[in-house]
Amino acid sequence: KIQDAERQGYNLTFVAYLTRFLLNFDPLAQQWWIDGAKDIPKKASAEEVLEIRKSQFSKLSASVELGLLQEFPGNDGPRKLLASLLDRFCSMDAINSGDL
Repeated sequence: KIQDAERQGYNLTFVAYLTRFLLNFDPLAQQWWIDGAKDIPKKASAEEVLEIRKSQFSKLSASVELGLLQEFPGNDGPRKLLASLLDRFCSMDAINSGDL
């Protein structure tokens, strides 16, 4: 599937970046991440916590990649994704004023 995503303009670096963006700005992704903390044993070492969180991030990133392929396919997919992100996360005032 990574090759499918890359053919459509979504390389692995971009998918990881978009996943981090969503964790910072998307309430549903944030809630998913918070809920994932419940899967970490209370007595887990720092190394175990890191490994669990890496695994959780990988799962979320795979979900983001699948979403890109399903929701924004084809040559115009990246353009549609950009429009969707701007619509969802940017005010029109900021877009029109050139503050982005």
